[in-house]
This record gives sequence, C-alpha cells and structure tokens, in this order.
Amino acid sequence: MTYLAFTTEGAPGFFRRFERRYRAFGGTEFHCIAADDPRLAEAAGSGRRDAIAIIHSSDVVYLSGGNTFYYLWNLRRSGLLPALRRFADRGGVLAGLSAGAILATPYIGLAAYPEFDRDENE
Repeated sequence: MTYLAFTTEGAPGFFRRFERRYRAFGGTEFHCIAADDPRLAEAAGSGRRDAIAIIHSSDVVYLSGGNTFYYLWNLRRSGLLPALRRFADRGGVLAGLSAGAILATPYIGLAAYPEFDRDENE
C-alpha cells in the first residue's frame, strides 16, 4: 500500500497512523510518497522514478486529505498524475480521503464549497 501525502509537512506522522491502521487489517508492505517532493519516497532509493515505480508496484494507492488545488498542482508538477492514471487504468485501487477522494473525480470544483470552508486556490 502506498500513502500519497499532499505535502511533506506532517506526512511522517500521518503515514505512521495509516500504516498502523492498515497493518491491523493484514497489510504487509507500506510506502510513503509526498506529492510536493517525490524524492522523499520511502522505498528502494529516491527520486521521481522510484516514486512512480512504487505507485506501479502497489496494490492500493491512498490519496491523503489536504488542499485539493495544491495537491493537484503538485501531482502535475512532479509527474505523478500520469502515473496515477496508468495505475488506475490497469486496475489498481485508488482510495482517498477528503482532497484525495475529490481528486479521483472528474471535477474538483467541489473543493471550493462551502465558501466559508473552501480550499484556497492560489
């Protein structure tokens, strides 16, 4: 299982919780990638290629919550977005929470509602 954090900030703590939760359900192999710096991928080596290889070798990629617009921008900038599309097209399981779930839809405008709690789009 791969935890794809929207940012490096706080990712280690959220990843540890993710791993603990899914290990209890029988998960055995876990990786963490941060969309804003995929060089920090926790697996064999570092760098964008390794992050993409991690995605393609996973059974499940879990997209974390966060700022939807910032998340999408970083996925595009890092080259991870096409890797996620290929992963899903080949039958890989994409799961997500909040922003991560919204990113799996065709339209992310939902992240701007309600106005008092919307993600900022800088």
